[in-house]
Amino acid sequence: MPLKSILVPMTAAPADRRALDLALALGRAGGAHIGALYPKRDPREAATYVGMGGDITGIGQIMAQIESEADAASTRARTTVERWRADAGLAEAARPGTAPHPTVGWRAPTGDPDQLVTQAAAGADLVVCAGLQPEPGAEQTLIEAALFGAARPVVTAPATLPRNLLASAVVAWNGSHEANRALAAMLTLLPAFGQVHLFCQPEGHRAVVDPVDALELLAWHRVKAQVLPAGTGDDVGAALLAAASSVEASFLAMGAYTHGRMRQMMFGGVTHHVLHHAKLPVLLVH
Repeated sequence: MPLKSILVPMTAAPADRRALDLALALGRAGGAHIGALYPKRDPREAATYVGMGGDITGIGQIMAQIESEADAASTRARTTVERWRADAGLAEAARPGTAPHPTVGWRAPTGDPDQLVTQAAAGADLVVCAGLQPEPGAEQTLIEAALFGAARPVVTAPATLPRNLLASAVVAWNGSHEANRALAAMLTLLPAFGQVHLFCQPEGHRAVVDPVDALELLAWHRVKAQVLPAGTGDDVGAALLAAASSVEASFLAMGAYTHGRMRQMMFGGVTHHVLHHAKLPVLLVH
């Protein structure tokens, strides 16, 4: 089934434009509806952080500042969407429809940003976010809200999109729950790629898994994949990106946070390394 609904959480930063471009590249063939969402932070949250002993006047000033900044950021994000929509020649629509061509929608609800993204992502096939490198603007918490809160696949947009997004895909697969879900999420996309590769290097504590079942599943979907050589050393994240670079991959898919978010934040891991160093679009599935 082609992608029909793609959510793009906006951050009011220049990186938003490339996330929109990537969403269109992924959804154009299926006539997807691209929903741009700017989650405006609720100024009433300020009262919680200031505490019961805070000065009422001071709290009011803080709330007014938060609301003013949120409105300004929302306006910037909306301007980005409108300029991009005009450049791409896309029609505006409030929700997905039956049109064969992509459409664009805009929302800027107020509330907790993570919760707003979680709620919106539940109604999307896919979420596209700006990657974490190199310029500021992308927000890892929004990526994680879609991954964990809504259990949706997330694609991160790099600083420079590949000229041919469908040239070569690499799927990281080690037999884990997350890796199996990533492979399943890619089954509708992989037939369109010129080349498909599996990277099967396990992390240190995992046993080597024969990829024969994964290769057979791909074959049933008329995808002929080649297994990439495993890297050397214990840094699987670096080995994965090096392997993707060696075949000039234009797209990477992987299971995310196999060890959990807190452990990755404290000690690093494959997901952490890829999020902070990838120079190509990455699909993450938890």
